Amino acid sequence: MKKLIIIVLALFTVGTTQAQLDLTLYNARYLQQSSFTNAAFTPECKVNIGGPIYGTNYLRIGNNGITPKRLSSLGQGPDAAVKALDQMKDINYFDIEFRRDILHFGFRVKQKNYFSFNASLRSQTLLYYPKSFATLLVLGNGLSADDPIAQGIPDEYILLGNRASFDGTGVDHSTYVEVGLQYARKFLEDDALSVGIRPKLLLGMANIYTEESTFGLTTDENTFAWTLDGQYRVNQSAQISFDSNGVNTDIEPFANLGFGIDLGASYNINEKWNVSASVNDLGFINWKKNPTNYESTNGEFTFSGVPIDGSLLDINSSLGDLSNNIDSLIGLDGLNEQFDTTETHEEYQTTLGARFNLGVNYQLSERHNVGVLLNARNVKSQLRAAFNVSYNYRVRKWFGFHLNYSAYNNSYLNFGTGLSFNIFPWQFYIMTDNFLPFLPSSSNTMIRTGINWNFGCVDDRDKDGIKDKDDDCPDTPGEAKFKGCPDTDKDGIMDKEDRCPETPGTKELKGCPDRDGDGIADIDDDCPDAPGIAEFNGCPDADEDGIMDSEDECPTVAGIAEFNGCPDTDGDGIQDSEDDCPETPGIPEFNGCPDTDGDGLMDSEDDCPELAGPIESKGCPDTDGDGLTDNVDNCPETPGPIDNKGCPFGDRDGDGVIDKDDSCPDTPGPEENAGCPYSDLDGDGVYDKDDRCPQTPGIAENEGCPEIKEEEQEVLNTAFSNLEFEVGKDVIKQNSYESLDRLAELLVKKSDWKLEIRGHTDDVGSDAANMTLSEKRSKSVGKYLESKGVGTERLIVKWFGETQPTADNSTPEGRAQNRRVEMEVIFD
Repeated sequence: MKKLIIIVLALFTVGTTQAQLDLTLYNARYLQQSSFTNAAFTPECKVNIGGPIYGTNYLRIGNNGITPKRLSSLGQGPDAAVKALDQMKDINYFDIEFRRDILHFGFRVKQKNYFSFNASLRSQTLLYYPKSFATLLVLGNGLSADDPIAQGIPDEYILLGNRASFDGTGVDHSTYVEVGLQYARKFLEDDALSVGIRPKLLLGMANIYTEESTFGLTTDENTFAWTLDGQYRVNQSAQISFDSNGVNTDIEPFANLGFGIDLGASYNINEKWNVSASVNDLGFINWKKNPTNYESTNGEFTFSGVPIDGSLLDINSSLGDLSNNIDSLIGLDGLNEQFDTTETHEEYQTTLGARFNLGVNYQLSERHNVGVLLNARNVKSQLRAAFNVSYNYRVRKWFGFHLNYSAYNNSYLNFGTGLSFNIFPWQFYIMTDNFLPFLPSSSNTMIRTGINWNFGCVDDRDKDGIKDKDDDCPDTPGEAKFKGCPDTDKDGIMDKEDRCPETPGTKELKGCPDRDGDGIADIDDDCPDAPGIAEFNGCPDADEDGIMDSEDECPTVAGIAEFNGCPDTDGDGIQDSEDDCPETPGIPEFNGCPDTDGDGLMDSEDDCPELAGPIESKGCPDTDGDGLTDNVDNCPETPGPIDNKGCPFGDRDGDGVIDKDDSCPDTPGPEENAGCPYSDLDGDGVYDKDDRCPQTPGIAENEGCPEIKEEEQEVLNTAFSNLEFEVGKDVIKQNSYESLDRLAELLVKKSDWKLEIRGHTDDVGSDAANMTLSEKRSKSVGKYLESKGVGTERLIVKWFGETQPTADNSTPEGRAQNRRVEMEVIFD
């Protein structure tokens, strides 16, 4: 088993260096070592020395794959082991970092400048391992899917017959001496900004660096033979080489030179807030001393073996049989021999793992501070982040205490603490980023401890020239006359007794101003720019009605509280600003205007304000109900028409038609004839209005016209039906003479008859021609009757052409009917 582990460790030869975290140290800014986290941080004392006796020792161990809880799960059966493997990443890492500050010396020049020198030994080792390597150690490579112990184990963890990938695994190690020179300076008013830089000379001692590593282990499912395949490029360099007597004879401290730099800044936004940022370990080392480069391409080595059926779950004596087959693969020499590796001796370069910090701090009080810190590390060209929240308590100069919480390396239960105390001239400190490394889910531990020598530590923290023992405000610069306490606004009243320490004021008002001169301090004055009274916290009451102006809706006119300071002049319960009649008592319905007669219409719109009347009559009554209100009715108690001003009209003839509407006011007559009697000109007993023949006596049955006997009507009908003309002419045919003669004889006998002759045509031909034809034919009939003794005055001749058809002109029958001469007896 020991040889197997050696093989695995030999494979772990790839990676980059990793920078220290120092999350707790970042906020211990009074320690000179805090400048290693931010080059702008400087200690309080003028001269600071660390290293000659004890110096600084720093050790950090961390990993992101194996926690105590996961480690205990690996031996609790397949299910627990699989669960622990599931929680691991594809590539996990384990890192160790050590730092020893051989000498750290610093001093302050004129308060604003600080210089320091450090010589430190640093060693960093970073081990990467894949999940498949943990699978091999935990579950072995001899399990097949058919084995009872493999039930429930996912296929990705069954290695028998499969290739276990170890790609990208490895270990990075660098040991070097760092020689740095820090310069920090304060800028701006009150030294609000600090900027620092530390260039560093790096002296490389030892390094292993692999540019590429791709390995895989395949177990034959029949013979259980192991085949290791892959390729790698490995670089190594070391200052140490021994002669035959075991003495190192070839040390060249400046052979492996490198350079680095730290940068930092810190800014006080105000007395409470501070922001800071830094970047550390930007740099590189050129490895020229004893460089050796190994490179293989697609190597492969097979050796017989037996399966590790359960590995850590069920290790048995089969491992002993395996040891005889792997002797040739122990270490890089064995690996190089089996993989036909090419060896060269060319110098190479590695970079430092840069570290970035961004912090924000808030000063709770003179001695209490809280902070938030974001930290990022460059590991294999990837940033790995850490988050830190801290509480920092400084009890004067002799004691400091720090407590913080951090999340990093996939671990979320890291609680750090730090302590420092002084016994002049020594300063002792110890701190850790995680004081509970054995929690089930923890995977980090770190400790930093050391002793400093401090000189020139004047006990004047606020640098106001007054020693802390005589300073009533030792953390805030002040004035001697106030025993070291400040008077920020320079009004002669020190801040702790000044109610308004940043604004000049008067002694009477305990240092507060009174801009409006009303005797009330602005800090207590709700209206500091307008003179007021104490009753209203300095706000005015211009109309002196007991209601301050800001709450007074009528601030310039005295009013009452009921109406928020507005008046009610007429006392009707409606404030003047809402009262349309503010000087006359009224009612709310009419916005304060009166309704004297109570008829629902305010007086200004009531034509009869003292007499109740309907709204539609503008408040006036109509006593006689004749539709005319009393105020315009000449006869208010006697109904009368409006056009007679409410008085009734007369009826002299008593016919029921009033005189104004009676056309015959002295002669009775019906209303429908405007009060006049009807006329009967022909005396036939049929009123002219109903008489179709008003000048000719007739009978009522014939609407006042004379009766036409049946035989007489037959003569008319025969003359009409027998009347014919030559085609297209006005010449009467002879066969029509007889009936026309009989008609003429009848007309001669009936001297009171008149005959209306009307000529018509069809629509054949032009309109004008048809009109002319109808005219000629009707006149032709009239001339014929005249020739038979009928007087011309008794004949009324008319013609209409084709304008009055009685049948459809589109048929022969219809056109025949439309070619006609009509004859009708009429009376006057």
